[in-house]
Parts: sequence; structure tokens; C-alpha cells
Amino acid sequence: MVFDSTGIQRGADGIARYEGLLPNVVRGFADTVAAHPDRTAVVELGGGTATYRELWDRALRVAGGLRAAGWDRATGSPSGCRTGWPGCSGSGAPSWPAPSSSR
Repeated sequence: MVFDSTGIQRGADGIARYEGLLPNVVRGFADTVAAHPDRTAVVELGGGTATYRELWDRALRVAGGLRAAGWDRATGSPSGCRTGWPGCSGSGAPSWPAPSSSR
């Protein structure tokens, strides 16, 4: 079976890559917020709703709180702890960014 490979380019290293993808999920979400700030983004059953702008603002507050608490964006762990969260607390919880795809 032959699969449609439109929009896919194979590099010199032999790895297939999609063309035209956004650089990350945050960029995609920011673009959606800019295009549709007043549209409903989240509906909680039996609860409230949040627009894309409200969700973005809440995410910024969370990020600011994590930064104020010493979390390092580059390592995904508390500042000064370059071995990651499991190495700092022994909790075993993963603290590194997970790869994501918008496709």
C-alpha cells in the first residue's frame, strides 16, 4: 500500500519530516488565541467555560508562578537541579518536556 506523502520531505539523514509545521504547541495555541480570542476553548461539564484568551491568561499565571517558585524552563526542573525533578525530590515524577506533534 502506498501512503500519501504530500507535505513530507526526507532529509539527507533519511528521516522523513513534515513541512510547514509550527515550531511548537505554544506557538499553535498563541496563533489560535490571536485569531479567536473570544471563542470557547474549554467547557467543564456541570461547571463554567473559558475562552481562548482566558485560558491563555490562566496559563501565563501558572507559568509565572512556576518561574517565581524557581522552575527552570530549559531543564523543566527547579533551578540549580540539573538532574531533573526525580534527582531533587526522589518522587520519580518525570520533569522533562515531552515531544509533541500538531498532526
